[in-house]
Amino acid sequence: MHEIPQQEATKAAMELALYFRALDDEQELTRYWKRSQGPSVGTLYLKDGTTEPITPREMSNKIIHAERIEWRVLSAPPTIICTGRDKERWARAEIDVGRMIAIGGMLGS
Repeated sequence: MHEIPQQEATKAAMELALYFRALDDEQELTRYWKRSQGPSVGTLYLKDGTTEPITPREMSNKIIHAERIEWRVLSAPPTIICTGRDKERWARAEIDVGRMIAIGGMLGS
């Protein structure tokens, strides 16, 4: 019973990622954000020890291709942690839930 909210939240995050990818493909949002130094929604931790900011499209990719998705909601800021598969060049992605919601709000206005 305690796992149901996390399962539903993970399902919603996956759906958001899929919808965002489709919208990005259709509207070319990433192209616009690259020209305007677009938003970052978190941090990508690469296996070589370096980090990179996560763009909204990469956020979608990391959620879709993650081996495991965990939620850190009792910390500030609430974070989605995606763990990469062995074959990936990234180890984990930490997505700021507030920034993710803000991106959704920007798209809705």
